Amino acid sequence: MPYINGWEFLDELQKQKIYKNVFILTSSADTDDLEKSRLYSVIKGYYVKPIKVEQLSVILNYK
Repeated sequence: MPYINGWEFLDELQKQKIYKNVFILTSSADTDDLEKSRLYSVIKGYYVKPIKVEQLSVILNYK
C-alpha cells in the first residue's frame, strides 16, 4: 500500500472501531507476522501465497 502498511491499516480500523472480517493473504511465511495477526480480532484468516482453492473457498463462504 502506498501510504501505510497492512499493520497500520489494521490499527486504523481498530482506532475507528470498524469491525469487518479481514483475511490476510501474504507472501510472508514469517511466524512473527502470524503471531502478530492474532492480536487483531478482525483477522479471520492468515494465508501464505500461493493460496489453495480450499482456502479461497473458506474465505468466500465465511459467515
